[in-house]
Amino acid sequence: ELNLREAVMNFLHRRKSSAAAPLLSDLSKDPNVSRARETLLPSEVPLRDWLDRRIGGEVELKREKGGNFLVQLRASVTSSVPAAPASSGSSKGKGKTGNGHVSVESLQKIREEFFRNLPDDSFTSEEEALRDSLLSFLENWTGESLPMLSRASVDPVVRKCRTAALPQGNAVSLKDWIERRLGGELQAVKDEKGLIVLGIAGDIDLPGLGQAAADSESKRRRTS
Repeated sequence: ELNLREAVMNFLHRRKSSAAAPLLSDLSKDPNVSRARETLLPSEVPLRDWLDRRIGGEVELKREKGGNFLVQLRASVTSSVPAAPASSGSSKGKGKTGNGHVSVESLQKIREEFFRNLPDDSFTSEEEALRDSLLSFLENWTGESLPMLSRASVDPVVRKCRTAALPQGNAVSLKDWIERRLGGELQAVKDEKGLIVLGIAGDIDLPGLGQAAADSESKRRRTS
């Protein structure tokens, strides 16, 4: 949730000097917001609901006559957090774009550098704590179906360990880390509804899972 809040706030601070408030649809299309949203929220949960219920004290939604929603920082917030610095000139895909967005290439570079610096045959102490928190979460899960990864992400212990183990921002998602570092123990895969669920490797029985696992392993080998 912290990652999604940060992405939303950064977007709104970059846009607060605009003559008109941005549309909710513009916020949803922002790459950083989209990535954080995909990691956290189930597909059936609208971003608007999360904004209202979780950070409604900071962000305000207003409905236009045409039915579109405008999104903006509340007056009490606009003066308390500095705006993100603007990028000068054209970035040509490197660093920040002209709109202040972090480019896809920069995110990929951060992601690959992070994984490249991790030990090949062991975990860091922070990774070990994150691994244990995920296993503990699954052991204590009492639901009839597999838990969604978003549920694990908001577990207080998992969230604390994730913050310590993974880079700040949206370059490395929890799903990325599970696939690259825990592929032999845990799996984060899409179920028949398209939701990302978490389970013990080998214990998940979903249609097409065998091919999904093979694709994930192929991707891991290409990027390692």
